[in-house]
Amino acid sequence: MPDVIQRISKGRSLRTMHLEEIEDPQKASEEELEYVTHQQYVSRLNELKDEISKAWQADDRVTALKLSIKVGKLLMDTSGLSFYPTLFMLVTDVLDTLGDLVWERIKRKAEYDDDGNFLASLPERFDAVHVRTEARDTCRNWFAKIGGVRELLPRIYLELAILHCRLFLEGNLISNVERLTMMIRGVADPLASAYCRTYMVRCAQALLPSDSGFIITSLNDLCTLMRPIALGNESFYGSSEKRKLVVALLEPTIEWMMKCLFRSASQSEQKLHLITEKFGLPKSISKASNYPCVSMVLYYFLRELPSEAFPLVALDIPDLIEDCKDTSLDQWLNYRLLGSKLCESSHPSDCHYLILEKVFKVACHYDECYEYLEVADVYLDFILQHDMGSHLNMILDEISVRAEKNKFTEKEITCIESIMLKLVNHFTELEDLLALRHFMHILDATYGSACRTICTCILGRVVRISCIQEPAEIQFLFQISRTLYDKMERSSFDNDQYDSLIARFIQLVDFGSDVEEHLNFLIDCRAAFGRTDQLLDTIIHSCNCLAVRAMKVAGNHSVGFVKACLAFTEVTIPAIMDDLRRINLSIETAEIALQHDLLSQTEGLIDVAIGSFDRLDPKSGCCSIFDAERLTSSFQCLCSFLIMVPVIHSFFLAVVTGDGICSFLRRLMDITNSMLWVTPTLRSRLLFAIVSVAATVSQRRLPYHVISDGIVGDDLLYLGGISFLNKLHEVCDSAVRSILDTIERESNTAARGYIALEACFCLLSAFQVTDVSHICCQLIDIAKSSLPENNSYLQSAVSVLDRHETYF
Repeated sequence: MPDVIQRISKGRSLRTMHLEEIEDPQKASEEELEYVTHQQYVSRLNELKDEISKAWQADDRVTALKLSIKVGKLLMDTSGLSFYPTLFMLVTDVLDTLGDLVWERIKRKAEYDDDGNFLASLPERFDAVHVRTEARDTCRNWFAKIGGVRELLPRIYLELAILHCRLFLEGNLISNVERLTMMIRGVADPLASAYCRTYMVRCAQALLPSDSGFIITSLNDLCTLMRPIALGNESFYGSSEKRKLVVALLEPTIEWMMKCLFRSASQSEQKLHLITEKFGLPKSISKASNYPCVSMVLYYFLRELPSEAFPLVALDIPDLIEDCKDTSLDQWLNYRLLGSKLCESSHPSDCHYLILEKVFKVACHYDECYEYLEVADVYLDFILQHDMGSHLNMILDEISVRAEKNKFTEKEITCIESIMLKLVNHFTELEDLLALRHFMHILDATYGSACRTICTCILGRVVRISCIQEPAEIQFLFQISRTLYDKMERSSFDNDQYDSLIARFIQLVDFGSDVEEHLNFLIDCRAAFGRTDQLLDTIIHSCNCLAVRAMKVAGNHSVGFVKACLAFTEVTIPAIMDDLRRINLSIETAEIALQHDLLSQTEGLIDVAIGSFDRLDPKSGCCSIFDAERLTSSFQCLCSFLIMVPVIHSFFLAVVTGDGICSFLRRLMDITNSMLWVTPTLRSRLLFAIVSVAATVSQRRLPYHVISDGIVGDDLLYLGGISFLNKLHEVCDSAVRSILDTIERESNTAARGYIALEACFCLLSAFQVTDVSHICCQLIDIAKSSLPENNSYLQSAVSVLDRHETYF
């Protein structure tokens, strides 16, 4: 609504000014013009409302009525089109206030005598015969005064404002409402007439809630006024833009009256039938008079029509819609609303099939693709619900033809997205979805967020099944995944969801015994999804599982295929950016290589894991609590795996040097001590793992071995050799010194105490108590100086040492 709503010249209306301008253009141009903003207008109406109240309180009824007439006259000027609905609300608010004042005055005269003595209260529902003569005379006087107003429109408004006061004169108000309905026909301006009817319906329905005849009459009269405007034949408002604006301003009045119409008939089937006869199928408008109904009126009639009344008019609605070719509302909106009503029907009938034929016979000729798609989208629910395959194929054929002609616009893509999602959610089996006509063609025509949403929905449905084995389905889903992956935005928060769906799809693919074809599929996945760590992780893990399955099926004959899998994995692991993820995958793949007696591949993968530990830095996020736990877990996993690995570099070199696992442990310890960015707690836990591994390997029998005839464990390889045990002792000694040094560097007193206790328990679990008693005593002293005496952890450590009688 513009700030300037009306132009006034010396109190004259715009219409008067326009007539004067035609008669004498020069004189009109010399007149002083005044522009009034809507804020000023609202303020003035509020002032008038206050003046009416003050005049009434001062017993100046004449002034109050004159001011009310003045307010009512404002609705005669419709020149400020956009402001008129606001003006209507403001004016009727003032008139309602007048109506309440008049009601209270007459009611008081009915309940009190002339001297002000209370007689009796009127019941909520009273008869006019029980009202005092003085009150009835006052009521007649008010209606007589209002009847004397010369202008028709303010006279109607004022009488409507006090319409409820008619109860003091008569019990039957229907005749008065019908009279006012006929009077409004004398208002020529369509906008003023429509809003006056709206006020009449509001006032009358409050008194006659079960009657709907006056509403039907008002709506039919409004159709008569709107038809020339909607058809573009009315020159009263000049340009087509103004006519469109007038139609838009009339819309809320139609909507309101239609709501009131069906509200009054909601409790009566007989009245619903009456409405559908007199208005739902308006023979007086469309059949007998050869005039079509106005599109907008038909739209709101159909929207408010209850489901139980829909079968009464369903078959005739398409014909009415087809006849409506005015500009008040696009035809396809009515067809779409009809589809929504159709979906509410529980069971299809011959009537419903005939409606579909009529609708799509018209819709397929729409030039605008968007209009056709909007209609098809709504009817698709009904078609899918009742398995109407021929109609579904008809829609898909039409969409495919339109997709070939032009690229879909943004609005059209939104409709295509809705249609495709309905298809995906309806067909539970992927093969049924692929069997649909033009499904892939239409999907290829989508783009942007709609394409991503459809692909996500398809993958989301598929990942719920157990496995995917059909080659055609695998190829389709691979293309879907690649489309989704290529359209992913690197900065989007939804990428994790997309990655998870694609990863799940990769995990579900199963080529059965054709493991080579499965490996080729994983190679294609690496080429398509090689930018994301999560997907590379899934691909590598799937390849490792494939190698294990091939070994179970073919046994020793699978070595060649396993080597191919390992080669694929070895060249893929370096592409992963996350160091910890790369470490875990290297260990996992090394386990498979060791299980197949492939020692050189095992050594290479262990070297990759070591290098990844060496490249860790605080910028990778490993300083967080979560990543510190991941780092500790990966380090311990590698140390545990090394217990099974008998050689480093080569079997003969390990036997000659007697190093075995020691060289690897030294390298790990050097890496741990070089991590200056890790916390003392994290470093101490890594050193604990090294101590535990060295202690485990020093045993005469290892706790676990590789199940393979070609792999010899360190316990059999060195057979308790003194040189090997001495080197393990050197590793342990260096690790313990590093632990003590780490404890001393911890600045937090409590943390220092807990690290000392953890170190104490680590040494007690790895060695004989007598061998480490002096170090444990030293660690307990550190803990005592750092923790309170009643600390349960400290007391537990002291108790363990006391039981072995070494603390003394």
